[in-house]
Amino acid sequence: MLSSRIVAGSQGYEPLASDWDRILRSCSNGVRGPDETCSSVWARALARTLLKQSDLQTFVVSEHDAVVAVIPTYRSTAPAVPLNRRELRAITEANAGRRGLLVLNDDVRVMGYALEQLQRELGQWDLFLFTVVEGSASHAALTKVAQDRALRVRCVGTNESPFIELGTSWDALLAALPKKMRWTIRKSEKDLAAKGRLEYEEVTSPAQVAPFLEAVYAIERKSWKEASGTSITAQTQQQEFYDIFVALAAEHGRLSAHLLRLDGVPLAYILGVNGGDGVFLDLKESFDNEWSEHSPGHVLKRFAFERLISRGVTLYDFMGKCEQYKMRWTDRTYKVLTIALFNRSVAGSLGYLRSKLGKSSMPVPDYKVAI
Repeated sequence: MLSSRIVAGSQGYEPLASDWDRILRSCSNGVRGPDETCSSVWARALARTLLKQSDLQTFVVSEHDAVVAVIPTYRSTAPAVPLNRRELRAITEANAGRRGLLVLNDDVRVMGYALEQLQRELGQWDLFLFTVVEGSASHAALTKVAQDRALRVRCVGTNESPFIELGTSWDALLAALPKKMRWTIRKSEKDLAAKGRLEYEEVTSPAQVAPFLEAVYAIERKSWKEASGTSITAQTQQQEFYDIFVALAAEHGRLSAHLLRLDGVPLAYILGVNGGDGVFLDLKESFDNEWSEHSPGHVLKRFAFERLISRGVTLYDFMGKCEQYKMRWTDRTYKVLTIALFNRSVAGSLGYLRSKLGKSSMPVPDYKVAI
């Protein structure tokens, strides 16, 4: 017998943490499933920073006293004609990587129950927004549920991200890269080493967090992103989020950050997560623009990849967009789909109709999950 309840606010995140992460692990499948940005640790960081002013509610489904689904949400209002649209969003829509509905083993029966009860129990909303990885078990279950229960579901956005298989050794990985890339990595490392003492460090423990973040922000201020306003240091909320998340990730044994220094001066960093599922998440990275001709970001990856391989990591998720510097390493990608579930309200019905007619204020690609 399935039952549901609503947990208000972020105070309920910690008591749910073990069930939350158990369900996440049951859905993980390389890059074809949700990642550590769907974890309870990430949610706690979001709740304390980017979503600290939001109305947070977590929809919990249980069966025989065991939690089988955790769907954390927040609310927002979007302008629309003729009625403003009341949106319910999975909290990972605020900031995350590979996402999915956290349903134990992507069970179609539980997912169907959860989505139908969301419409009945979780207050007044017109549109529920969440994201799944294309081709994942969560995507397949969602498609089945939408068809079987005639849910009004549409795909309203897509994004493609690159990843690379690390293989069994750095030498084998290097040999598989294009000739020009191999030359760039080797020459850049040699040139940097000729200019001073080149040092690589992996950061994993709470004691390392403060000096690591100090190095990160020093690099960010000297990066090309600072002038464009996209650096962490140019965005107060983002810096606040990473201050809290990095500390929490280290405390829970999930932090895997990497730093390159020359004579003690930080040149490049990778802020990442190793959740123990064989996939590394590259959350943020940058380098000191003064050293750009020596490709310090590529040199750092050379050290980081070797370390990650030794730790049993098999896949490196570059995350974000398919930018040129990432595609020099790989041509493999995955796609995430932003899904809209339209409620039976007036504004929800109007939004669904406009989406079908291609007149929605949201981007509507040709890809359809269900109609």
